[in-house]
Amino acid sequence: MEKIIEVKHLSFGYDEDILTIDDISFQIQKGSYTTILGHNGSGKSTIAKLLTGLAGGYKGNLMVCDIERSEIDDASFYEHVMYVTHKSTLFKGSVRENLMAAKDGLCEEQLLEALKKVKLYDFLMEQDGLDTMLVENGNNLSGGQKQRLAIARALLADKDMYIFDEATSNIDLESEEAILQVIQEMTKTKTILMITHRLSTIATADCIYVLKDGRCIENGTHEELMMQHGMYASMYTKQQELEQFYGGSEDEERA
Repeated sequence: MEKIIEVKHLSFGYDEDILTIDDISFQIQKGSYTTILGHNGSGKSTIAKLLTGLAGGYKGNLMVCDIERSEIDDASFYEHVMYVTHKSTLFKGSVRENLMAAKDGLCEEQLLEALKKVKLYDFLMEQDGLDTMLVENGNNLSGGQKQRLAIARALLADKDMYIFDEATSNIDLESEEAILQVIQEMTKTKTILMITHRLSTIATADCIYVLKDGRCIENGTHEELMMQHGMYASMYTKQQELEQFYGGSEDEERA
């Protein structure tokens, strides 16, 4: 299988004396669903920042299609990759204008289909549909609605690879479930990297990398990691117990 990302002995620190990630190695295969999991401060979001060019000066190798990431122009990188965080930006204007920013040549049918996928269609049809106006940063929508609209725009961009960095953090359960359904469907045709602390999002991943204190301490499928009875199994069991106790998702701190 073709490798999209290959990381070898990657190390990086925002401070010269403190490594945020330390000697990490992993691969992401084309068409795979890969997850990087860890608690707050484990270094998982730093990996996303290095991949997307938001941080630089790493040691080791961070290869994208066999080219060192530091040698790839950011514009070229983003022609093929979409980076989605929990703080996606919307601009003042109509829903239509926000969605059309995804790429040229989109038709109304495509916009409406994207809204249906993220379960925003019914709500917006009760407003002014695609002509519903947003204030600056979409602040007349709820946090979950804003994130779902940002996911709809990401879908319309139709990139080869998607990096979701804590994309379902700090939103309501309904919005989280809608987004996870979309991401699960995307795994059939796209290369997906999910960076998260929420285990409910990753049980079907092809490979899960578990980070602790900047190092990768476990990797494998959900079933393989549960059999190891290590950190992943402990986190998964604890989160299942919390969800049963609270009757819903119990969020942790974000990295």
